[in-house]
Amino acid sequence: MSIKQGIIDCLGECTREVLGKRFRDCDENKEKGLFLELAARLNEISIDGVFACSKEIVTPYGTAISSREASLCMGDSVRTRAFWRGLVQAVRAAMERFPDEKIRVLYAGTGPFGTLFLPLTQAFEPDDLELTALEINALSLTNFRKIVETLGFEEFIGRYVLTDASSYSCEKAPHIVVCETMDKALTCEPQAAITTNLAPQLAVGGVLVPEEVRVLVDIYSLNTSTQARVLGTLYNLNKSSRSESGHIEVRGEFELPVTELSGSYRPRLCTFIKVFDNEIVATGESLITNPLFLQSFVAGEEAPKKMRVSYTLGGPRGKIVYEAIRR
Repeated sequence: MSIKQGIIDCLGECTREVLGKRFRDCDENKEKGLFLELAARLNEISIDGVFACSKEIVTPYGTAISSREASLCMGDSVRTRAFWRGLVQAVRAAMERFPDEKIRVLYAGTGPFGTLFLPLTQAFEPDDLELTALEINALSLTNFRKIVETLGFEEFIGRYVLTDASSYSCEKAPHIVVCETMDKALTCEPQAAITTNLAPQLAVGGVLVPEEVRVLVDIYSLNTSTQARVLGTLYNLNKSSRSESGHIEVRGEFELPVTELSGSYRPRLCTFIKVFDNEIVATGESLITNPLFLQSFVAGEEAPKKMRVSYTLGGPRGKIVYEAIRR
């Protein structure tokens, strides 16, 4: 068997496993193994230097991770499964909404593998959709193009564009914008800036994937196994989100239910992703939804009554401002 056929067979098996299950009914270990095998096989046809390159690209709105880091994301199986399933469902929904058109998919941040593009080649025909690939990292984009050409998927591709997606202007309104360039609590990476630039350029009735990224604040007991208590939503990134400059400052003030608490607690910034319809990535299920812990406190008379938190989306986690209010 040729290397090409081995990859296509592995991709087919992986896609059938992921798409063939009911909602969130899967064998996680099997899926993770398949994703890791697929990544390893794609590595075999990748250009030299991709996985040795740890150079990040710093933009005004967040840091684009290196080719090496991006290549490892496929192994975050819960995230990959949810985005594969969600994007395939989004394309099907777009085909129903735009029955007489070839679906234009704008994929911002392909990385070296084009991870979210791959299942589309198994679920659809080239006549169904056309993908525009945006990537800021030249090495990643070159590698993605080589993978597409090696596997014979060229008919799915409209354009490859080396660009910063946070400032890209579409020539024709896409039916779908898909972007997964995020870290926990929307820190560090430019998901917010890219979304607020591209979502307004969608065709009327178009689909944003993920549909929603919600940053929540909760408090977590350090003494008991009780469920964390949600205090409120800090920010909700979706198709309606806008930013004049690309910079989004989030801030919120939250009441702490100190009279109902005992022991030690830590406030957390939590992330919840609605990819499309019922496909979600909940807090703690993925590297990009793991909670960020803030300063702990002990319940009692001296405990803070409120808390304030503020930071810039896409900015470094070290610049999150947390203030405990005791009066």
